[in-house]
Amino acid sequence: MRILTLYCLREELKLFGAAMFFFSGLLVLGRLMDLLRLVLNEGAPLLNILSIVALWMPSGISYAIPMSLLFAILIGYGQMAQQEELTAIRSAGVSPVELLSPAIYLGAALTLALFVNEAWVAPPARLTFQKKLTEITRDARIENLIQPGTMLTFGKIKFSCDGVEPGRVPVFKNIFFEYTGDPPYRIMAEKAWIDREGAAPEFQFGNGQILWTEAEKYLSVQFQSAAYALPPPQPSTGGARPKDLGILELWAMPGGAARFEYHKKMALVFAPFFFAWFAATLSMLIKRGNRVLGFMLTLGVLAGYYIILALAGASRSAAPDGALLMVWTPNLILLTLGYFFYRLIFVF
Repeated sequence: MRILTLYCLREELKLFGAAMFFFSGLLVLGRLMDLLRLVLNEGAPLLNILSIVALWMPSGISYAIPMSLLFAILIGYGQMAQQEELTAIRSAGVSPVELLSPAIYLGAALTLALFVNEAWVAPPARLTFQKKLTEITRDARIENLIQPGTMLTFGKIKFSCDGVEPGRVPVFKNIFFEYTGDPPYRIMAEKAWIDREGAAPEFQFGNGQILWTEAEKYLSVQFQSAAYALPPPQPSTGGARPKDLGILELWAMPGGAARFEYHKKMALVFAPFFFAWFAATLSMLIKRGNRVLGFMLTLGVLAGYYIILALAGASRSAAPDGALLMVWTPNLILLTLGYFFYRLIFVF
């Protein structure tokens, strides 16, 4: 049955490639929209943001592969079932195992590929991505966001000006500056600029007054020069997060968050195999005219799979053992449903 196996694999790989392009594009677009927040809210350079998107791709592939495989097998076997090809193949004496083997082979191969990705490829890419993201945040330019006549909110500060004198260091005219932290205060100044020569960037103000707004009596102080240090980026945790590490590294670490992340990544690694088993058996049950029902059911299972993983992460602190069981629950459900569909098709 090598000809049949190669035929099924060829059709499934074509559909899988198209689905990977679609789902990977959606995932990258979603991540890119999240990163653009740094451009819109913190003045990070757009080209720097675009340059690190590729570093996120190995992590996105871990989610795109199971999705793409599910749809590829569903459509491939579904078309064969609707065109009565499966009936003809079974009438020729082909065993159920041989009929399902192309999907199982593809699922097993992609499971191996995901293991390699999560063990050696994705972890260094994730660490580099986080490092580059911190550097981009540190280099964000608030002055790129300041527009005369508009109020800019940047963390705990608000800033507006009436005009700007362009140059290597732009100088802003007629300043209103408000700090909403503790204690809150306001600054009205003739001019301001951002000094980046020191260890941390600072707002420099010239010729104005500071007004403390929550003093027992309003306290106003005239000044010729004043400064406000911009907040630094979020401090590093001092080491890689468990979610950024690889499977082999997590295996060697003690329990807690590392143990949960290990099981979560292993469940995702085996997801292509279980998705292949489930999709192949389900698609053979889809009769002519019921393709929409099959798509809706598959989309529901896909959504449920990742919702259960999200719930497992949310319950990790309260019930660690239950969370470990929950991350494997979607795969067990797919295995059980696939076996049930198999019995319906080939036994009853």
